[in-house]
Amino acid sequence: TTIDLPRVEYQNGIKREHRYFAQLAGAGLDAPAIELVKWEIKKIVGNNIDLNTLVTVGSTPSGYLRVITWNISPAEDRSVTRRFTVTGEAAKEISCARVGIDVLATAIRDGSGNLKLTLWEVAADGYYIRKRSEASAGAIGKASICRARQNMLATAVKDGSGDIKVICWKIE
Repeated sequence: TTIDLPRVEYQNGIKREHRYFAQLAGAGLDAPAIELVKWEIKKIVGNNIDLNTLVTVGSTPSGYLRVITWNISPAEDRSVTRRFTVTGEAAKEISCARVGIDVLATAIRDGSGNLKLTLWEVAADGYYIRKRSEASAGAIGKASICRARQNMLATAVKDGSGDIKVICWKIE
């Protein structure tokens, strides 16, 4: 497979910025780094909401999206305690990105094979997760999401025809 998308460029106010495709996929900038990514583990690795709260995103054994908050004790032992769990719809190709202080975005291939982007509001203490909004796009194979800039996300997907596309999403 050939990927013919070295980077995405966008205007951030007066400054022109870019993100490399490998960064969109969360793998780093060099080919050996991409080859070493353990994709099954990457799918469940989440984002810190604050210093003591971690959010992981993955799937249940039956294939449904699962978002979990964890408390990491500030004590010396750094123990980890599960705080809150939300189970969503049937999902494959799960990816997540932190959007803001208390907002997490997930990009999934839903049960119909389409891209679905969901924003989740997450309490800083991890005691609740609430679906804030969602949006959909067409049929996809694989998907990855990243924060492109403030109030903007980018999803890198392989569409139903097998072509690589980057979709930018404005967060309001």
